[in-house]
Order: sequence, then structure tokens, then C-alpha cells
Amino acid sequence: SVPASYLRAVLDIVADRGADPARALQGTGVTAAQLDDPDRRVSAPYARRVLLRAFQLTGDHGLGFDFGLRSKPTSHGPLGYAAMSCGTLKQALELVVRYVHLVQRDVVLHLREEQGALLLEARDAHVLGPARHMIYEGMFASFWRIAGFLLGEERPDCELSFDWPEPAYYALYRKRLPKVRF
Repeated sequence: SVPASYLRAVLDIVADRGADPARALQGTGVTAAQLDDPDRRVSAPYARRVLLRAFQLTGDHGLGFDFGLRSKPTSHGPLGYAAMSCGTLKQALELVVRYVHLVQRDVVLHLREEQGALLLEARDAHVLGPARHMIYEGMFASFWRIAGFLLGEERPDCELSFDWPEPAYYALYRKRLPKVRF
């Protein structure tokens, strides 16, 4: 399951794109009232239905980047607050890697240090289907934004790498992201 607040953020993006957020919920089994509950979690299959509806309504498969770019540490609930209390970025990432399963179970994270750089790697915990790119793009754009917050830098030095070819929608986000490799 995922925090309902994540889906609420996706609906905000849908609304900003001029589509009716209520339509993104139609036929998904998820209601607006459920998403207004800050403690609510939505099962992964239902959340994926909302994401797919958001794709259909906006025509933008880059919603993950938009989600991540809008993220703040507090967007991730107690885990985000805990990360903000860490003394270093490394400590914050170690904490996130250790407890990310409390927020989501789609992706498993591993952190290692190599030649003075921190490398955060993600692997699918199960088959993610058509929402895979959005999940990864949202997660890593969010980590970049959170790193900037923790370091006090608007655009921290970072590189994102994804294991799929560069999608056409990336052009819309290129200037707002760090270096990205596909």
C-alpha cells in the first residue's frame, strides 16, 4: 500500500493540467474522502488504477517527475520528518533505506559509497507494470529534492540513472532536473 497523500498529490497534478481529479478516481475503487484522510493507505493495485487514470486524463506519462519535483521531506510523513532530523545526507539516506518499507513496498533500496559518492540503487520488489517508470521517476526526483532541502541547496550535485530509453516527455522536465541518464 501507499500513503493516500501520494495519490492526493497526483490528483493535484491532474487538476493543474486542467483535468477533473474526480475523473481520475472513477472506476478505481478509491474515493476522494479516502485520500483526504492523512493516516489512510491505499492498496497498491488501487493506487496503480489511479495512476493509470491520471495518465489517461493528462496524456502526460511524465507525472512521476512532476510528483517528485513537488515533493518536500514532509510529503513522506514520519519517514520524511525523521530524515530531516539526521545530521548528514548519508545518515538520512541510510535511514530511508532502512525504513522505506513503511512508506512503500514496490521498490527495495540499497545504499553504498563508491569513490566518495553515495549511490542509491532501487530494484523492483515485484512486477510494477505500466506504473514502473512513474514510480521510479517520482521516487528519485523526490530524493533529489529532499537532498537539496537537507543540504540547503536548490540544485544539489546529483545524477539520476534509469534502465529504460529516454522517453519523449523527459524534454518537458530536463531543465528542472539534475543530469539524467537513460
